[in-house]
Amino acid sequence: MNYSDDTNNILYSGITSFTRQKTANETYRSILKYCKKHGHTPTRKALAKWMKIPIGSINGRINLLKKDNRITFDDRNGQMIVVETDA
Repeated sequence: MNYSDDTNNILYSGITSFTRQKTANETYRSILKYCKKHGHTPTRKALAKWMKIPIGSINGRINLLKKDNRITFDDRNGQMIVVETDA
């Protein structure tokens, strides 16, 4: 089967993009809630525990947020920095 001619491939791509964005938004909101409760941004391990997900899935979620410029990291100490807020 040639996937370039398959219309389902376009649909799959759209669903994947939607799921990734939904995951990124869920993670971002969790970071904001953590910040509000604890007064600082979470570590990767703390975020995984907070979201009740395996720590192995945190890097992908964080990379999506970094790609969207919604978070960054301090070069000196590695602390997560929230770039924008949902105001």
